[in-house]
Order: sequence, then structure tokens, then C-alpha cells
Amino acid sequence: MNHLLESLINKAKKDPSPRVFFRICEEYRKSGDHQKVIEFGEQGLELEHDHVPTLLTVGKSYLHLEKFEEAMDFFQRALDKDPDNIRATHALAACLINTGRGDEAERYVNNLHILQPALEEEIKKEIESVRNQDTLNEVEGENSISLNPEAAELNKINRDSPSGEQQIVSTKERKLLKLNKFLSDIRRQISV
Repeated sequence: MNHLLESLINKAKKDPSPRVFFRICEEYRKSGDHQKVIEFGEQGLELEHDHVPTLLTVGKSYLHLEKFEEAMDFFQRALDKDPDNIRATHALAACLINTGRGDEAERYVNNLHILQPALEEEIKKEIESVRNQDTLNEVEGENSISLNPEAAELNKINRDSPSGEQQIVSTKERKLLKLNKFLSDIRRQISV
């Protein structure tokens, strides 16, 4: 444990305040200890339940751990306190998209045009892509090959296969790969 973290923990024991707990969370976040971020963040939130920086930091730790439902709770609480918070809006939309709730994500994305127009368009395109792929699935069946160049790259011939058969990546797998890449981009944008 570094000296700064040690002194912050001692300070929190003597005179607990949400801001001290937030600083502890930030130190643990920098070291990648997301469980400690959550632990100390929740202690700080007991003192001030709507401290937005702590809500975002704890939410991002849950997002990093891919605990999307828990992350959404913290991002929603941050938005309840600060409805124009871009980071909370981005992160909540990312969680909703990752859990397959594109329609709900779109509700938050619609608010982004005022806050950050470029990201709003990117997220809307991703939501539309997911919708279009779902429609394509209904028409062509689950294992169809998409004409989309990005998806076509994912469908490759397995040269190690004795028959040289084409190994088709399912539509769901393509969608998950694309969403995971998109979410990685979002995570980079919302990380501090």
C-alpha cells in the first residue's frame, strides 16, 4: 500500500467524509483494484448517497468487472443527481447496449445530441446496426452470412479443417464481437 493511500485511509478513520473516500477510491482505481474501489466507494456513499464522482467511480468499477446491472444502478443514481452528466449517460448507454436493451439505451442517447453530438451519432449507429442484424436474422435464419464487410471478415475458411469447410461465425457471435469492440471504445472514452 502506498503512503498516500495509507494516509487517506487513516484520515477516513479519524474524520470520515465522502471526499476522502472518493480519493481512496481513485487511488485503488489507479492500481486496478476494483473490489477495493467498490468497498470504499460504498462506505463513502453511506455518508453522502448522491456524491456523483463516487457514484461514477464505483459504477465504472462494476462496468470493468462486467457486472452491468450493478453498474447501471450507480450510473442511474448519478444521472438522478446530475441529469446532464455525460460520463454517466455514456456509461449507462453502454451497459444497456451490452445487456441487449438497445431501446432503453436509445432513450439516454437522445439526450447526448446537446451534450456531445459525435458520440450520440456513433451510439445511434450501433443501436441501429443491432436492430438491422436482428431483422436480418428473422429473414435469413441464425447462421446466415452477412453482406456487411465487417461481418464478412469474421466468416473465414478454416484451412485446418480436413474438409476445408467454411466455418461460419453465427450472427449472435458477430453481434457480440462488434458490441464488445464498441463497448471497449466507450470504456476508453469514459475512463479518467
